[in-house]
Amino acid sequence: MALESKQFYYQQSISSTTFLYGRMGDAGDFPVQGLQGAVGNGTTTVTAAAGTPFDPVQAHPTNGDIILFFNPTQTDLIRRVTAKASGASITIDSSIPSGTYAWRLYPFRSGSEPAPTSGWHYVNNWFKSTLMIDVLTQAATSLNYRIQTLPPGPGSTPIDMGPAIGVPLTAVGTTKVEIDTRAPWLRVGIAIVGAGTDVVTMSVVGDPRGR
Repeated sequence: MALESKQFYYQQSISSTTFLYGRMGDAGDFPVQGLQGAVGNGTTTVTAAAGTPFDPVQAHPTNGDIILFFNPTQTDLIRRVTAKASGASITIDSSIPSGTYAWRLYPFRSGSEPAPTSGWHYVNNWFKSTLMIDVLTQAATSLNYRIQTLPPGPGSTPIDMGPAIGVPLTAVGTTKVEIDTRAPWLRVGIAIVGAGTDVVTMSVVGDPRGR
């Protein structure tokens, strides 16, 4: 599964009934090119080929940064950073084959509701957007999502787009939600109903032409 330029979540575990607002990418919504090489040894430990290039990486069992590993002989591999021993050694959620990889870092930052500053992607001039929601695991009763926009100007407060809570998702599969907005910012909150842990991947793609 590829990563979009404006990715909210990737294989994100959701077990809270309070809305989480998350986003991937740097301040400009882009991945950060990793320095030096990343060395895999067939386990979940990855070390630096030289130096401490993992210094900016943040680790967490469920909310850690995402790294895309790639080299000419392997399929691109997407992994979450679950622990960090140092700037030269990290632990990822699934092993990668032995070899030296180039890598790109997708910082993941999130906050829980109300968190007015969390989860925003810049979509200025996107007259039409499509939200892609992939429910990979459904263990809770349902998954709710909440789409918000932020008008221009200092001190603006988030505005719900359409119903405050979207149509609950109750099964594994892909849902596409068409969004018509000319506001410069967009975010999506997700929360479960009931008990359990759902796993979700979510991104937004846009049409800047306003057809």
